[in-house]
Amino acid sequence: MAAHDGTNLEIDEAQAATLNRGDFFEISLAGPSTIAADQAVLVAQMSKGSSIDGAVADPFMVLVEPYDQLGTDSWSIHRGGMNDLRRGDLNHRPSGY
Repeated sequence: MAAHDGTNLEIDEAQAATLNRGDFFEISLAGPSTIAADQAVLVAQMSKGSSIDGAVADPFMVLVEPYDQLGTDSWSIHRGGMNDLRRGDLNHRPSGY
């Protein structure tokens, strides 16, 4: 969702949309992608649930934090989510990384 009029949105370095304040752009991505904008945007990642995208989970939405705002320490959970912590899927990005 764009915070300002005339916001240019790129996905994997290709122009995807020009948005005005309050507008949003929705796309299904097949894999990891880079999302960039020339003005402030709010990005959310959605899982549609196991019957749609194969994720072993209920549908959910998570807000994506900008890389440059991660701070000095950050944690991320990969693959199966919270239920798979026993698999060692929890990553830590320590200060000074």
